[in-house]
Amino acid sequence: MINHGNHSEGTNVEKLIISKCHKRFPMFKPQQPTRRKSKKEIDPVTKCPKIITYVKPTKVVNRVLIPPEREAYLNHFIKWFYDNLTREAVLCRDGTPVNDIRVLDLMDMFSFSIPDLEILFKNNIRMGAGHATQEEARLFARVVTRALELKKKMAELKESIEAREKSK
Repeated sequence: MINHGNHSEGTNVEKLIISKCHKRFPMFKPQQPTRRKSKKEIDPVTKCPKIITYVKPTKVVNRVLIPPEREAYLNHFIKWFYDNLTREAVLCRDGTPVNDIRVLDLMDMFSFSIPDLEILFKNNIRMGAGHATQEEARLFARVVTRALELKKKMAELKESIEAREKSK
């Protein structure tokens, strides 16, 4: 049913799903909210105590890991453009394709330092023809703008914290 081509990976996934289904998904049980009757609040319609449901907070990752910042990575910057075939932003340095930096994931733009982001912000991203291509290229430009704003705010906060610590 799931694995039409009868591949081994699909067969393993199918077996896993069937076994978890028989065990009633012990690792992935949905939360059951706890119900409590309020002692102070009364529902005006039913004249009974209000029933309050509580759900435990979900377990989530609090921080998104960002790769360490690279200092002065865009030396000898020439231009940057959006490659329509690979869906990447290409940052050209030195004029040789070997030194080009290809950025596929938008979050990788946060790994550039403030001077590098200012260089990208000042130079518009070049793009090919077509509305879809322009929209995808503008995403990279928007991320550069947002990353630059956030990094400047973080630098200001860091300076103010250091100034407070020195004054103590």
